[in-house]
Amino acid sequence: MNRKKRTQEEQKEFEKKLLLMAEESKKRVPMGTGSHFGYDTNFFSHSPLNFVDANITLLPYGETKEELKHMYAISEVMRLGCNAKSELSLNTIVRKIISEETSINLDDYKLYTSASGARGAMLKIFEKVVSEEKPFVLFSSPNWAFDRIISNMGISGMSFHATDADSFVERIQLLKDLDKISSVILVDPANPLGYRFKQEHIEAIESLASKYGFVPIFDDVFRGLQKKGERHSSSEYSRKSIIIETTSKRYGERGLGITWTLVPKNIASTLKPELSIGCDGCESIASVVINALSQTGYDQKINTFLTMNSQAFKRGYEEHIGEFKEIGELTQPFEGSPIMLYRLKDKTSESIAGMISTSDIISASSGVDWIMHPDEKKDKQFDYEKEFGRTYIRICPTKETSDRAYIAGTFLARFIINAHMKPIVVVPEENHTTPSQDIPDTDKNRI
Repeated sequence: MNRKKRTQEEQKEFEKKLLLMAEESKKRVPMGTGSHFGYDTNFFSHSPLNFVDANITLLPYGETKEELKHMYAISEVMRLGCNAKSELSLNTIVRKIISEETSINLDDYKLYTSASGARGAMLKIFEKVVSEEKPFVLFSSPNWAFDRIISNMGISGMSFHATDADSFVERIQLLKDLDKISSVILVDPANPLGYRFKQEHIEAIESLASKYGFVPIFDDVFRGLQKKGERHSSSEYSRKSIIIETTSKRYGERGLGITWTLVPKNIASTLKPELSIGCDGCESIASVVINALSQTGYDQKINTFLTMNSQAFKRGYEEHIGEFKEIGELTQPFEGSPIMLYRLKDKTSESIAGMISTSDIISASSGVDWIMHPDEKKDKQFDYEKEFGRTYIRICPTKETSDRAYIAGTFLARFIINAHMKPIVVVPEENHTTPSQDIPDTDKNRI
């Protein structure tokens, strides 16, 4: 993203205003809440406060005796490489995780493990279901960048607009050419809008799948980030869908790429995706790592980290938004979600989205960044980008510490206040001007 470079004087003025805001915010954070400022907190980094993507930052491991014991086991299998052997198979460990966390009956599924992430697993599924008769993979908009991902796989994608679970189902039902669809991708909660599917939604989609011969695919990337004992996805309502879950979010392990795929047995015999790690030693390494992270509750550590950051961001926003609170709403699909959404309610939203997208203070994305542009010949019902794309901001509390998340929350409040602030009225009086007295005090710290 190209941004105009500040002059030296503009930079000094910017830092002066930023320092005023930081000092004001610092005074308002109660110590001991998990949202305090550490030594050498740097507010003048050349990089914006990073809230732009949902990939989890790497958290410490090896802080307890149990973690250290597992670290030794990991180092040993890594040293052995392809000759490594593990006491438990990866299949056994994954089955244990799924059984403890869900109501899914594993007897109804064929379980595959692989090491190329969710995208790699999806590609292997698409290789089996996409054909000349059924060339399209269907996905909703706005959503994770499925248009680019699917295009990079050399597969034809087709998007439809949905803002909640009801419209997701309704728009599929209204589509013509459903007999040309090979699969439909579902994410619960939806990224970025956060809506969740109920049992009736999944039953309606699977009924259409049976009628028109397509395969629903769940990308269950967020289920494992929920608090232990509360991990739910609407994939549990499915009976005829493929379920894919990767460790990239659950354990913050993008580089590891370990993924499990559940294929219903009634289609597994004909589908037969080529999903495997391919090397016994590498699979042993994967089993030792996943077992270590699972047994020591590393996923819960990530949930705690995301929860603290989310709470700090919300607190910074709520303490500074004041009378402008009703302009929008800050939402999150579950506590500890890597995605928060700020939904705006009026036409000023375009200027706020513009402030966020060009800001060098806080880095986040607006709705426009997540719109999958439809085929104009197939969808002329409304200008989706204009009417909806600028009405929300996607905020990911995944990279910063809670003190900086608090500051970012205050910045969001300031952007909103600035966008809605009354213009300054200048009244001539004896050769000098006096600002209107009804300007809120917050105006002095505008940036």
